[in-house]
Amino acid sequence: MDKILTLALKDLRLLVRDRAGFFFTCFFPLIIAVLFGTIFGGGEHTSAIPLLLVDEDGSRGSRAFVDTLTAAPELKVLTATREQAMASVRRGKVAAYVVIKPGFGEAASRAWGGAAPAVELGADPARRADVGMIEGLLMKYAAKRFQGMFPAGQASSFEPIAIERVDVAVMHIWPASAYAITFPQGIIWGFIGVTAAFGISIVSERARGTLLRLQVASIGRWQILAGKALACFLAALSVSIGLLALAYFAFGVRPGSWPLLALAVVSSVLSFVGLMMLLSVLGRTAEAASGIGWAVLLVLSMLGGGMVPYFFMPSWMSKISSFSTVKWSVMAMEGAIWRHYSFGEMLLPCGILVGSGIVLFAIGVRAFAWASTK
Repeated sequence: MDKILTLALKDLRLLVRDRAGFFFTCFFPLIIAVLFGTIFGGGEHTSAIPLLLVDEDGSRGSRAFVDTLTAAPELKVLTATREQAMASVRRGKVAAYVVIKPGFGEAASRAWGGAAPAVELGADPARRADVGMIEGLLMKYAAKRFQGMFPAGQASSFEPIAIERVDVAVMHIWPASAYAITFPQGIIWGFIGVTAAFGISIVSERARGTLLRLQVASIGRWQILAGKALACFLAALSVSIGLLALAYFAFGVRPGSWPLLALAVVSSVLSFVGLMMLLSVLGRTAEAASGIGWAVLLVLSMLGGGMVPYFFMPSWMSKISSFSTVKWSVMAMEGAIWRHYSFGEMLLPCGILVGSGIVLFAIGVRAFAWASTK
């Protein structure tokens, strides 16, 4: 028994001495628990939902309804034109817009009889939870003017407002399907797997001295690293092409623009190649590199919408998500597949992806140690 206890204590001491292993054993699970808790039930559980509001009626009754919605703690109301509101929802900036239709004030002035006041609710098809909540809030605040008019239990069939729900994506030639929404996330996970695999392989070959032997064989350092980068690029590109082919032939996903989709995929792959190079210098051993690499990639995925859609996140976390390449990759591919981004709208996410890939790759090359770490 003493020998068993001695061996166990020896392994525990080794774990404590391995800083990377100790961190990912004891502290990283805590970070994950806190991060998920913050997303699903943290301090901003009641944060307001952004809503674009268009008043096409301009009557006293419509202005009163606008004031009511503006004062609602569950909503963050911003005024806009119909064109601005539709463009913002199409680009994924907000979950929905509401247009108060002409005649709203006249209909609202009638306590009984006639048609109910009408509004148009333009919805992002990928954000059904937020849209459903907004629809419920519209009903709630439209019913406020009738409080006290009904005996208890007799208002269940009363409709205080008529909501015409419009799916923004349906206005285009190819409406978004569930697979059109989820396949970009699947492609991102393919990129993550390739990035982790190549990052670990570089560390492993460096630890075994393989890279030094290649250098002795009259192969330049830049050629060695360029070859690794090219292999990672081709592997990630092959994964994305395979998944897109499956989406097209098996699930009926029809991208809005093939050239823009190609731009989005290539930009994303370049970004992940740069990330791969950076991850390869964060660990001295293959085991440490594996733990660090997957930890970084999981956090980037959570913050960027690879695991939890970023529109479910608290507002402060949504801002942090802009530092995740996953967010910009998802945005670029969604824009090409079903959000129908223009070329100008694609420049921002694609530019950030390419720029971050170049910067991360340069940092990784600069910090790369050629000597064996054994």
